[in-house]
Amino acid sequence: MEKLEYLSKIDLFDYLSEKEMEELAEESTMSTLPLGTIVQTPYGLSKGIYLLKKGKMRMYTLSDDGKQFTSGILGPGSAFGDTTYFSLGTKDTYIETITDTLICTIPIPSFERFLLNHPSLMMTLMKSLSQKIEEQNQMLKQLALYDIKDRLIFWLCKLANDFGHESGDYIAIDLNLSHQELANMIGSTRESVSLTLKELVKKDIISSGRLKVSVKKTYLEGVNSNEV
Repeated sequence: MEKLEYLSKIDLFDYLSEKEMEELAEESTMSTLPLGTIVQTPYGLSKGIYLLKKGKMRMYTLSDDGKQFTSGILGPGSAFGDTTYFSLGTKDTYIETITDTLICTIPIPSFERFLLNHPSLMMTLMKSLSQKIEEQNQMLKQLALYDIKDRLIFWLCKLANDFGHESGDYIAIDLNLSHQELANMIGSTRESVSLTLKELVKKDIISSGRLKVSVKKTYLEGVNSNEV
């Protein structure tokens, strides 16, 4: 019953009936992973479909000189993995937990059999895949065209939109973010990120404390309106 409750909260399955949810839940397994667990590498692909119930994960790649570049943050409701016929956009990436997480795993044969009987779910999958590809293209654009400050602002605004909550005049990001972790996200150094954060604080774009960053609400609203 607990598996069914979790599955019902996953966006991917919004259009399934309770009976269909029960059918899928019988095929799935739950597992808890601690912070810092490498779930996947480019050389060890996760075969199956994985649904993130609780917690957060980071998708990233490595440059030739070993720098990490974050391509996405997965939160509750996200799906990732590969089947015989398609991938959810996570090939050739590392996936690491950045909080304690709870995931649901559905084996390939079970999921493919389920898709054959529920073609509407395939449309939802294709939409999810399209969104992931668009997000990854945005990340590549940031890395290719923008300087450190612009890349950092881009990521902080994205995290504030995806994982933020109101806190006075700011949107507080609900993640513990060290300067090194932010550096890993944008392919920079901890020292450069520390200097850039100080500059953004002086300009009243963000507020920053120990492992916590908040984005000024009015600034975020301006960024969001320009993207519409």
